[in-house]
Amino acid sequence: MRNKKGFSLIELILVISIMMMIFAIIIPQKHGIEGDLLLYQTVTEIENMLKLARHLSIDESTTYRMDVNGKNITIRKFLYNTEPVYTLQVPEDIDVRITTFNVVYFNRNGASGYNRIVVENRKSERFILETGIGTGRIKISR
Repeated sequence: MRNKKGFSLIELILVISIMMMIFAIIIPQKHGIEGDLLLYQTVTEIENMLKLARHLSIDESTTYRMDVNGKNITIRKFLYNTEPVYTLQVPEDIDVRITTFNVVYFNRNGASGYNRIVVENRKSERFILETGIGTGRIKISR
């Protein structure tokens, strides 16, 4: 009777191939979840920026605007050459565009015109943020 102190080559190859199949299934799903979370986080931050601009316009009784310039989104007073109140750097994998104008305005009553902001990732998954005419309310849809 032989005393066996190890694994055979076939056993090792079998275990490694099973592990590789498991990793091949898990890793792509992990990256998909991260992309979805990044998209959702960006949409939430843009929604909060719109709410901030609306509340500032009501509190200070002046017009505020949100500008989208490439990968930078800023909130500032409507006056010429004012300092940004808040700036968001959009992640590289996310594309943000305002389909109506490049600026969203909130007047001193917190009302705005109709604006449509599209936030999209590289997998063409998107969220659409819309501001209501005269109310400034924000609606999010897919």
